[in-house]
Amino acid sequence: MNSKSLEYEPLIKDGSYSVVLHDYKFRNSFGEPRLMLFFKLAEISEYQNCIFTKWFNIKYYTKSKNGKYKFKVSKRHDFPKFWRLVFPTESIKRFDRFALNNLKGIVLQAKIKAGERDCRQKLIDKDFRISKIVSLKP
Repeated sequence: MNSKSLEYEPLIKDGSYSVVLHDYKFRNSFGEPRLMLFFKLAEISEYQNCIFTKWFNIKYYTKSKNGKYKFKVSKRHDFPKFWRLVFPTESIKRFDRFALNNLKGIVLQAKIKAGERDCRQKLIDKDFRISKIVSLKP
């Protein structure tokens, strides 16, 4: 990912935007495995070089010898529900077989909202607020 020309999670007006998948990454956050999906706006605007992140909880992830990642989710996690919305005709037989590259090129509707409170529920100063993806739909 070329990070020199990209701006991560700027503060933009709350609303619904068309987005496309830019990249994805696996990471441990607060001791739990997470899947991070990075999206760019599909429309040409002043924010077209901005990246917005959507996090999903997962059970675990591993990196194979050839450098590819494998991950598994539970039926209760949000990721299978999101996958079902995007690919309604595809049946989910195994919760460790999701081809994330299938999401590339698909235009999704993202509800983007500015975060007003931190993890301790204290108000964030307006100069330090960032916009996050709250929900994704096809």
